[in-house]
Amino acid sequence: MAFTSISANQLDSSFMYSVLLKEILLELEYDDETAKQDFVDYCRYEYADNIATLQTIDRFERDYCQDRVIYWYSQPCFFFELLNRSLRSQDIEILVRMTFVLRHLHKQIEHFHSNTISSGSPTCFHVYRGQGMDRKEFDSKIRNKVGGLLSFNSFLSTSENAAVAEIFVLRNDPNSVAVLFDIIVDKSMSRCPYASLTHNSAIADEEEILFSMHSVFRIQSIEENMDDGSWRVNLTMTHENDQQLHALTDHIRKRIEGPTGWNRLENLLMEMGKWKMVKPLIEVSLASSLRDECHRKRAYFHHQLGVINAMIGDYAMAIEHYKESLALKSPTDLLGLALIHNGIGSTLEEQGHSSDALGEYECALSLINQLGQINIEAVSAVRNNIAGVLRFQGKLLKALHMYEECLELEIKYLPALHPDLAITYANIASIYDDLNEYEIALRFEFKALNIEQHSLPSDHPSLAVTHSNIALTLYALNRIVEAVSHLQQTVDILTKVLTCDDPFLLRNRSLLEKLQREL
Repeated sequence: MAFTSISANQLDSSFMYSVLLKEILLELEYDDETAKQDFVDYCRYEYADNIATLQTIDRFERDYCQDRVIYWYSQPCFFFELLNRSLRSQDIEILVRMTFVLRHLHKQIEHFHSNTISSGSPTCFHVYRGQGMDRKEFDSKIRNKVGGLLSFNSFLSTSENAAVAEIFVLRNDPNSVAVLFDIIVDKSMSRCPYASLTHNSAIADEEEILFSMHSVFRIQSIEENMDDGSWRVNLTMTHENDQQLHALTDHIRKRIEGPTGWNRLENLLMEMGKWKMVKPLIEVSLASSLRDECHRKRAYFHHQLGVINAMIGDYAMAIEHYKESLALKSPTDLLGLALIHNGIGSTLEEQGHSSDALGEYECALSLINQLGQINIEAVSAVRNNIAGVLRFQGKLLKALHMYEECLELEIKYLPALHPDLAITYANIASIYDDLNEYEIALRFEFKALNIEQHSLPSDHPSLAVTHSNIALTLYALNRIVEAVSHLQQTVDILTKVLTCDDPFLLRNRSLLEKLQREL
């Protein structure tokens, strides 16, 4: 069960991306029967060696329909396992295949919830959930966060019968903490729909209450049972939210707007740094745009592929896509042209052509200055890049001044947790590193890390870069143990998102091994 908790009124970034992903998936246009058949074919491939599961898949193919979604969800079979695993891990590939299921289940819960709200049932009632939790997760997200918010990002199964929930409290597992959640549900406080499954479940005697995705609760108190070491966690449903994360969510929701749900999904994956996952999707979109001869769409998709190829280190292909986009872009789209020139500039800079890069940045800034309304994100991105060239040229104080101007604009106009603020903090830190002012550099690097930890997925490549920068600064301060910790986090993230022969991963792994020998 995936859930998040930070402190009093904070939720971590996985909640935001999970909410945005759910919104997009529920809006995707597709044919239910086609989607169902695609899902069945996928499951047959995945479970090819499991005869019992294949028989269940055959039955699913024959019997499943929208009205039976709760029945199938409540069965302990491949269906329940796949859906919850993919929601926990945000496995986009499986979630896209199961979009028809997500929509059906969410709508069924909403339908039954509206009946519950309008009925004469009690305003407040208790539900219970028993489970085992990883010890570190329990300590960081519950034990040390009493009074804080707790969000379950997937569907949440509970029971009105505490004895049923007790069955699922894993008291004999030495690798986990046994937890019983005691949840007070107040109908007047509920934003997240929930429904009784008693008359629709495959297991009616569990008295199950199922909450849809993204239920939010307040951790009121926790109590340890000294006899067996289990914990009782008392929660109350709340409509409160993390206001800073809410502001950032609205901002990113606007950034990922697109003509179709599939385009919005591509844009969200870009925000999440899922470069390799989104690349084939955009290549398909580009191929489709070639058929309808829409220059605007083709320019957009070439630009996206330019960004992706630059991020995965294929700079020649990135330049090629940027130039294709530039040739197709309307001369009246000043912002679009500016972003392309900025992309070309950053790619040239990665290739070591800083003078040519500066020319592209200046062209981009000139186009942005012609806009009727200032675009803070675009201005900040370009001026940060210009300052980067100044730093390369050794003009450190001039670069620092430009970074500080960017930061002033961003603090004034962008949400407090906007990732662009982290970029600027990291850039300012790089100047202080160059000046050997390591303590000051470290302060700015930790400011960057704090924002990224609250606004980016936990496996985003930018987090790896920040941990690597912090490690280098700590090493310069001879704080080897701390440096090793941050380098280990760098390598852990990069191992998830890069190929094993990626130069950045190899450099950081080599440095980690070197520092470990120095301990």
